[in-house]
Amino acid sequence: MIDGVGLIVDQARQSHRARFRHSLGRNGGASTTASGDARSSSWPTCMIQQSPGARVGYLHDVPTRILFVVLAIGVIATACVPGAGDTPETTVTEPSVTTTTSSPTTSGAQGDLEAPERGDPDDVASDAFWDAGRFKLAGEPDLFDEDALTSIERWLPEDLVDGLVWEVFAEGSDANVLAVSVIPALTWRGDPNFVPSLISTLADEEADEVHDGIYQTETTAGLELFAWSTGDGFVLASSSDSDLAVDYLKALSAESEPQRVWDSETCLYTDPESETLPYAPFPPDIVVPCSGPHNAEVLVAQQIGTDLTEFDGDVIAYDRSYECDKAYAEVFGPQKDHAPTLITYMPDEDEWDRGDRYLACVVQLDSLDGIVLMAGPMAVRDDLDWALEPEDCLDASFAPEAVECARPHGYQYLGDATVSVEEWPGADSAALNDVCIPLLDSFVTPGPVDVDVFATGLYPYAFELGDRTVRCMAFAIEEGFLADVAGSFGGVWRVIGSGGVAA
Repeated sequence: MIDGVGLIVDQARQSHRARFRHSLGRNGGASTTASGDARSSSWPTCMIQQSPGARVGYLHDVPTRILFVVLAIGVIATACVPGAGDTPETTVTEPSVTTTTSSPTTSGAQGDLEAPERGDPDDVASDAFWDAGRFKLAGEPDLFDEDALTSIERWLPEDLVDGLVWEVFAEGSDANVLAVSVIPALTWRGDPNFVPSLISTLADEEADEVHDGIYQTETTAGLELFAWSTGDGFVLASSSDSDLAVDYLKALSAESEPQRVWDSETCLYTDPESETLPYAPFPPDIVVPCSGPHNAEVLVAQQIGTDLTEFDGDVIAYDRSYECDKAYAEVFGPQKDHAPTLITYMPDEDEWDRGDRYLACVVQLDSLDGIVLMAGPMAVRDDLDWALEPEDCLDASFAPEAVECARPHGYQYLGDATVSVEEWPGADSAALNDVCIPLLDSFVTPGPVDVDVFATGLYPYAFELGDRTVRCMAFAIEEGFLADVAGSFGGVWRVIGSGGVAA
């Protein structure tokens, strides 16, 4: 049923955006689609401190202690060092993830296909604010707003901004509120801790939460700012009357709804050279037609934990694993026998507290050349079977293709083992890994570092259907990290480096 009031509000938002949508140009200066003068700015570049996210990828169940470091963003932080004057100069550290708005011709795992055109992050930013509460669109900025916008553009790290639009709102007093809606680089979108982490890094001090979910900070030029997370991005508000800026964000928060999640059976595109999938399954601008080039597919997206009265991580994790294993099996067959990598999403406790109840199951096809770009449904491909044999070696990326054991690699497939339990023991349970130890002990030749083993390929839905078989993968550990090795673990082998992944 369509909510008449909601429809009217949405039409009003579309109308004012069409008249007054101001966006940040890709060259770092401000541009306008209606009125307002273009302004240029010099962007600082820095990294923020990032905590591990809710995005979980099975990678055919690399151990949890490895898994979260492989697919989640680790703790990274470098300071932005301002120079003299209003335009700080910085020591530039290239981030591990950046974004691009171009559509290059692709190669390698992407064959002769061309990267598709994606949606505009500025359009996503435009959806994040409106005439909230008593605040109405004011139109043209005053001198304070213009100076504030310039200061904000210089304060925000360019490498972390993918979309930016701004509006001016008023509520009848002499002061306006400048609202700047920001869509960050893809990796951080949806992270509930992004805003306080960004502020803490830029300000070099703990973020000050002045109201539920609203944080206060200052730019390098001394401009007072207030920030509120929209889920997919965040809104900055500034005013000559600080209380007005906070009140506008309160009004936005009161009228906001949980972020829309990707639909089931939709397709996604991320730039394999510079992006990873986002923290949460929100960004609409990476959704592309399944008939055209894409490199990820959403098997299922639905609600999870709706019957819970409080957050229960174990229950939600089991439901996520079961539902995604079932969705995978219905499309491809058992995970153990097929190559596509399953990546699953569920809310963590911070997301749960902000109202998120999403479940999303996403698949990608990995190869030694990277993530495969394809056109049309993945399920119709004829190269999806698990084709490795016992004693085959795998690249450190865990792409399901055998490599010569003499070349650098991270894993070796030992064979299959059977679990003798009647109830599901949990994906990271010792009951699964322990059945692989006899294969490890009988195969591995002692070497310069320890060799461990983990079980993969068995998940709750398959277990419910009676499957009790796991695949056993051996890997070497050097000083707590996954080691790259050359040679078979069953013969002469040596360590040639560390993959940088915690073991």
